[in-house]
Amino acid sequence: MARNLRRNGLEGCVRYTTLDWRDPDPAVEPAQVVIASDVLYATELPGLVAETFARFMVPGGVGMLADPGRAWLPEVEAAARGCGLHVEVDVVHDHFGAEAFLIRFC
Repeated sequence: MARNLRRNGLEGCVRYTTLDWRDPDPAVEPAQVVIASDVLYATELPGLVAETFARFMVPGGVGMLADPGRAWLPEVEAAARGCGLHVEVDVVHDHFGAEAFLIRFC
């Protein structure tokens, strides 16, 4: 993350932290924008990921989750709705034609 921020002239403009979905650090402050990518790598994570987005998004904030389309992706959508989040899902393609899913929580 730090290297990409430097490469794009954004060093110091973005606050980021690493979280363990199973045990997120309660000292981390909620943010206006919460972003995660390719984190649904285990079947027990959809509910935990949804709860963490709900916990760390400020009221009126937005969450973005990119996923390659794992089988339990619908579970994170349902869990997020259960946490009171609005969920929108878009399918996107890269320049190689690979498909990915972009989930927006608000």
